[in-house]
Amino acid sequence: MEKIIPTTGEWRKFYVAASKFRQIECWNWMNVDDLFCVRDPATGELNYCCVLGESGTIFGIAAYPGAEGFHSYLRIQFNEGIEMRDAGIQQKCLFLSFEDREYLTKFDNDLAKKMLYKGKGSHAWPQFRSYIPAYLPDYPDSRQVVLMTHILEQAIDVALRFRDDRSLFPSDGWDSLLARIPVKAGGGLEWRDEIIEPDIMDKSLFDDIHIDELRLAKLKREYKKSRAVWEIEYFLGPGAIVEKGKRGYYPYLLMCVEAETGYVIALWLATPETYQDEFPHRLMDFIEKAGEIPSRILTSREETQDMLNPVAEKLNVPIDFTQELNGIRAAADSMFEYFEEHGSVDSDPREMDLWEDYGSEIRDIMSAGSKDQDPSKDTSKNSDGFPEDVGEIYEQPGGSKIPGEVAGQTPLPVFLGLTPREMGSLINIPFDEQYSPFTLNPVLDGKSIRELKLFNDIVIYLGKLGEIESLPLTKMGNLPRKFCREMKTLGVGGDDPWIEMKKVFNEKDFYGLHLINNLTRLSGLTRKERGKIMLTRRGKNQLKALPASICELYTLVVKTYATRYNWSYEDNYPVAGIIQRSVWFTIRLLQQYGSLERDTAFYGDLFLRAFPSVREEFPMNYYHSTEEYFRDCYTYRVFSRFLHDTGLIKTREIGDKYRKRVRVEKTRLADELVIWKRPLPSPDPIRNSLGD
Repeated sequence: MEKIIPTTGEWRKFYVAASKFRQIECWNWMNVDDLFCVRDPATGELNYCCVLGESGTIFGIAAYPGAEGFHSYLRIQFNEGIEMRDAGIQQKCLFLSFEDREYLTKFDNDLAKKMLYKGKGSHAWPQFRSYIPAYLPDYPDSRQVVLMTHILEQAIDVALRFRDDRSLFPSDGWDSLLARIPVKAGGGLEWRDEIIEPDIMDKSLFDDIHIDELRLAKLKREYKKSRAVWEIEYFLGPGAIVEKGKRGYYPYLLMCVEAETGYVIALWLATPETYQDEFPHRLMDFIEKAGEIPSRILTSREETQDMLNPVAEKLNVPIDFTQELNGIRAAADSMFEYFEEHGSVDSDPREMDLWEDYGSEIRDIMSAGSKDQDPSKDTSKNSDGFPEDVGEIYEQPGGSKIPGEVAGQTPLPVFLGLTPREMGSLINIPFDEQYSPFTLNPVLDGKSIRELKLFNDIVIYLGKLGEIESLPLTKMGNLPRKFCREMKTLGVGGDDPWIEMKKVFNEKDFYGLHLINNLTRLSGLTRKERGKIMLTRRGKNQLKALPASICELYTLVVKTYATRYNWSYEDNYPVAGIIQRSVWFTIRLLQQYGSLERDTAFYGDLFLRAFPSVREEFPMNYYHSTEEYFRDCYTYRVFSRFLHDTGLIKTREIGDKYRKRVRVEKTRLADELVIWKRPLPSPDPIRNSLGD
C-alpha cells in the first residue's frame, strides 16, 4: 500500500500535542505498567498506550495497536521468549521519544525547524517512528501522525486525572483497562471513558497450514524415535537486509540444537512474511538431516510451539517449555560474537539508517532529505563468563594459556580440583552419567526436607489443584485472583514481607506463588491446557506416593529450579547466565567452606577467580564497582533465592539496609545432595577478605 505523506497541517497539530505532553512530564507519576487504551477514530482499533520515562533514560509514549501490538507489549514486559537484543525490533507500536537535540537525525531536525518547534533542555525534541516486528523502524505516514496526535491529547487527559485519582485505572493488572473512546458529535469528536478487556491474539492461523501427509508418513516409516531431546527456537538475525526501494528487515533464524551435546543440527533462514508458513515444514527437514525423530522438543515461546505443533503432534513428539535453552543460547551467542567481530551486527534500531527516502512530497515541508545518517557504532559483547571450548584452551587468571590436552585434563585449584573438561560438563551437561563430575543423591534427610517452606508450599499447592481437578486461568494465563488470595491465606509463598503490605490482585503480585506455579509446571507436575491448569499424571503420582516420594520430589524440584527456571527474569541485573549454569560449582564451594558462617562476598570472590570474564557483564558505574555489582547479583540469585529456597544454607543478615551483608552456613542437605565422583581436595588456607 502506497504511503501517504503527512501534510504540514497534520505535522503542526502533532507538534502542538507533543509539546503539551512534554510539558506535563507525566512520567514523574506514571510508568510503563500503567496501561490505558485509545481507540483509533478512523479504524476503531484499540491502541494500548504506556508512558516511558520513570527509569530516567527514555522519555516518551508508546502505542501498541490491536491484539498483536498488545501481545508484543506483554512479551517485552515479561521478556517471554525475546532476547533483549531483539526487543526493540520485535514490537509492533508507534513510538514517540523525546531526545537531546544532538541525537536527532537530519529529518527530525529539519522538520522541527519547519514547525518552528523550540525545545528547551535535555530530552526535549520529538522523534516519532513506526515499528513492525522484524522490520527497520520507519517514518510515520499521514494516518499515523493523525492517530498519534489523538493519542497524545488523550494521554494528557488521562495522565492528569490519574495523578489526582489513582483509582481511575480499574485494577493493578491488565485484565481490564481504561479506554478512551471517540464519539462523533456536532461535526467533531467527543471522548468518553470505558472499561474494556484487552484483545487476545487469534492463534487459529496455524490451524490452516498445509502439511505434506505423504512426507509425514515416510518419516514415521523410515526414522525411529530416539532418546534425543532437541531445543528448537527462532530469533532475529544479527543484521538487517536492505534492498533498494524496499523496507529493510531482519531475517528470522530457526535453530535446532541437540540439548545434551549442544550440537547444532540445522539453521534455517526465512523472511518476516514467510517464516510462519515455512517453519512447520523445517521440522521435517531437521528430522531428515538428523536421521531420527526426537523424543521431546524444548522451546521457550508459545508461538514456536504453535508453529511446530502441526507436525510434532502427528509424530507424537511432545513440546515442552523451558526458560533456559542452553544449547540454543550458546550457539546463538557464538554466532553473534562472530558477526560483531566482523562489524556485521546492528545495534540500537532507533538509530539505524531508515529503509527509504521519504519521498519527493516531503520537500514541500522541509528543505532537506530524510534519510537517517547516524548508525550506531556499539560492538559490545555479551560473554557468558566461560571459555567457548574449555577442552581445547583455558585461560588462567594470570593470563597464560595452556595447551588443550594438558589444560583439559589437569585439575585446577581455582576449580577446587576439577579439570576444565569436568567444569565444561558441569556447566553444559550437568546430569550426563558419563561426563558429569557429580551425581545427585537419591537418598536424603527427609526430616530436613519436610521443614522446608518451599517444599511444603509446593505440596499444599499440588494438593489444592488435586482437589479442584482443573483450575480456570485468567485470559492472560495467570492463576485467578481468588485462588491467589486463598493460597496467601494458607501461607503459601508468604516469606516475602512485601506481600503483607499490599493486596494480592494477581499472580504476578505474589512472587512466591508465581515461583511455585512455574517450578511445578516446568517439572512436569502440572500443565496448562485450554485455559486451565491441572495436575499431570506425574504430579498425581508424586502426591499420592508421599511421604515415600519426598526425596524424589525434592530432587526433581531442585533440578528444575537450577536448570529450567530462569533466575534472571525477575531482577534488574544483567543476564550473566554463567551464574546459574555453574551453580553446582557454587555448591562445591559451599561444601568445602560452608562449615563456618561466612559472608557471601567470600564465595563471590572465589567465583570470580574461577570465572574472571564474568566481570564483562557487570560494568562499573557511579554507584558501585564491577566486583560490587557482581557480588550483589550473585548473592541475590544464588544465596538469597536458590540456596535459601532449597534449604541448602542457613542465612543471617547483618548491617543496616544501606550496607547489608548476608552471612551463610551450609546445612546437612548441602553435603548430602551433591556427590562428587572424585572427592573434594583438602581445603586450602584461603581466608575471607571480610574478616573470617
